[in-house]
Amino acid sequence: SVFEAADDTASVTNLDSVMRYEAPDASLVLLDTIGLGDTEIDQDKVVASIRDVALSAPFGVDVLLFVMRHARITDDAIARLIYVTEYLWGQECLLNLYIVVTFASRYLVRKDEAVQWIERQAEINWRFKHIYNLVGNNPHRFIFVDNPDPMSEEPNIEQRHAASQAAIMKTLVLHPRDVVPPFTHAIMKKAQKLSEDELRELELRQKEVQDLGNDSEKDSTVPSETKPKEQEESPVDSASPVDSASPAPPAKKKEKKTPRSSTGSGKGPKLSPRASPRADKDKASSAEKTAAELREKRMQARRKREAAEKALRKRLEEVKVNKEFQDTVVMEAERARAKFAHVYAAAPDPEPSKSAASGSPVIACKRVLGSLSKSISKRMSITSKLQTSPRLSQAEARKVELFTGDDDEPQSFEMIERSLDGLVAKLSKALQGGVRENFERLAGSSASTLSPVTFQVFLSEVDPNIKKHQAGGLWRRGDANCDGQMDFSEFSALFNGSGLSRPKSPA
Repeated sequence: SVFEAADDTASVTNLDSVMRYEAPDASLVLLDTIGLGDTEIDQDKVVASIRDVALSAPFGVDVLLFVMRHARITDDAIARLIYVTEYLWGQECLLNLYIVVTFASRYLVRKDEAVQWIERQAEINWRFKHIYNLVGNNPHRFIFVDNPDPMSEEPNIEQRHAASQAAIMKTLVLHPRDVVPPFTHAIMKKAQKLSEDELRELELRQKEVQDLGNDSEKDSTVPSETKPKEQEESPVDSASPVDSASPAPPAKKKEKKTPRSSTGSGKGPKLSPRASPRADKDKASSAEKTAAELREKRMQARRKREAAEKALRKRLEEVKVNKEFQDTVVMEAERARAKFAHVYAAAPDPEPSKSAASGSPVIACKRVLGSLSKSISKRMSITSKLQTSPRLSQAEARKVELFTGDDDEPQSFEMIERSLDGLVAKLSKALQGGVRENFERLAGSSASTLSPVTFQVFLSEVDPNIKKHQAGGLWRRGDANCDGQMDFSEFSALFNGSGLSRPKSPA
């Protein structure tokens, strides 16, 4: 764990309910929601967790990882997952969800066996089937890792840890950020609104640092004419540029000719006068000055970014104790609990199942609901009735929704899938049977796949009003192997009928 390995460094921040790690170059931020994984999850932990996640990621979260051990899945684990994904965060977070299976050394290296194991578990275990449905019945959204205890003295621990880290990083790199939007909860939007000036300033400073590059890019700071002479032995004609990704054509061998003197009349190559040592020295001095100025600009840009980060941290600490923000957090948590109670509080207990392939989470969900209904802290309460009543009528649940002023009510699983079905039908009709022709038009003659950006352009052509999460949902249906690209077979499957086949509601 990066948190265990580095929790004594400045890169890890231990908040009330979230551990936060940020890479030194700010390219990656990891959040560990330690509160939501507790067996006895209560409303205090829920409030603290959604508050700290929002303050740590006001612009949203690209990837959500549900971590489960390669062992028996309990009813309580499924009940907590149902509450968090379907009621607390909402269905739209499922586009960003991946499943991490720990202690799975065999399946980390044997991919075919991993897929077989996933499909077999989905057939024989209703709990696993529920998890499989959450990721669209796509085995490629499972990540297997091998995490032996560093103190266990097991063989090849470093190599096994490295392979596990590579599996995680591969998923993060291939995640289609260009078409699957970050998951953004109402609390994140509230934190963003209350700190918009500081966020805008930090975004500006980060862009400035990126535009200036880094100090390791030395070649870009030195003009080509000042480079050592031995690098100029095989110059490339400026009128015939060579793609940097392609090998340069071999230089033509020059015939040996006898050079003539400057006064001779024989045929031969003309000799150009050599630049004076003073001119070479002036050019080198000018290049060094330019490089020094660029390094100074980079240093100043980094200082400004650090100042912007410090100002944002200070502002977010102020937001954390802001009464308006606190009230919004509590109301969102209460609304999620009220909806959860409306579905499960009065639900009849199922008959005991004789088969592991069939079952119900109702009893476990009632246990989670009992924990959520425990008294919440007085300083963050709304009303005693909302705190203590585990059973809310439909009218009472609606009161909670109205009380929060919800303008963007999350859609149910069925509503989202029906909406995607309609878009697939609309897009299929727009293609007018020319799936191959349109794919080649979009991909171009030299490409065999569509990128997320190109796919987004295609969707905008057909329906300019398509929403980001709808575009992301269509991409998830199409990119079956989660490699970040869509080939023709995937594109054709999406718009030739199989795009309408979808997972059943996990609820």
